[in-house]
Amino acid sequence: MNSRFPLKEITVNKVVFEGMVFEKINANEINIYVDTHKENGTIETVKFNYKK
Repeated sequence: MNSRFPLKEITVNKVVFEGMVFEKINANEINIYVDTHKENGTIETVKFNYKK
């Protein structure tokens, strides 16, 4: 199986994949960071914040 986001690291408050990070802020909030590839070849990291 070929994963688009291979697992790189797990810590107490983070799960890090290649190109994506899930970060626990507190019991009611997380941030998700996703790398997006632009047409000009650069990479931009987009942050998504979720709250209960």
